[in-house]
Amino acid sequence: MQANELLAYLIKANAWRKAVNKPEYDLNDIDDRHRLADMLESALDPKNLAGDGELRGRELQEKTRRLSLAQKQLEWLERHEALHALYKKA
Repeated sequence: MQANELLAYLIKANAWRKAVNKPEYDLNDIDDRHRLADMLESALDPKNLAGDGELRGRELQEKTRRLSLAQKQLEWLERHEALHALYKKA
């Protein structure tokens, strides 16, 4: 599974964090993955998606598609990491 949307979201989030002198998110860090999951869930909330009605139609559909894909890619990564951890214990 390609993680293009997740990586694009991560790059954007890290650019903002860098601008305010905060450490970047790391997909290898479980706490950062959980923070990103919370951020994606919030971004996909209908109250936040349209940006106070500024986005509509095709733009809104494209934003929803990108964020949903990023969320699914992050979920896939979480499952992959969990399975990897199980096999390491065996």
